[in-house]
Amino acid sequence: MSSEGPSVLAGLVNPAVIDLLGFDSAHDEVLLVMNESRPWDGGDEQLHQLQEKFNAYASFILDGEMTSAHPELAGKKTRIELRCDQMPTEPALALLQAIHDQLELQEIKVEVVVRAQASCGESCGCHS
Repeated sequence: MSSEGPSVLAGLVNPAVIDLLGFDSAHDEVLLVMNESRPWDGGDEQLHQLQEKFNAYASFILDGEMTSAHPELAGKKTRIELRCDQMPTEPALALLQAIHDQLELQEIKVEVVVRAQASCGESCGCHS
């Protein structure tokens, strides 16, 4: 274990941390965000981390921890966003679909947001 200070790892590697909690007034929804900046490698460890993070978020919502800490959010619709730098691999997409289907039964939306990549430069061939 590292003792480099009080910084807490966020993202899929740490299911104990809610990466971002806010309120989306445009959609009248509580927004919980999880971040994945690593490339999707299709490995079992990353998929396990993804599942554990979603389990922690669902527990936070469904077990009343969220409304206990933030009573003003009681009765609001909830959305969980997975924000990542790349499109998830097929195994990750299959897992995300299963998670989506389960949480939809609890009236929790699940969305995947792939961040726009920074400019790749003029020599890549994708510029006109």
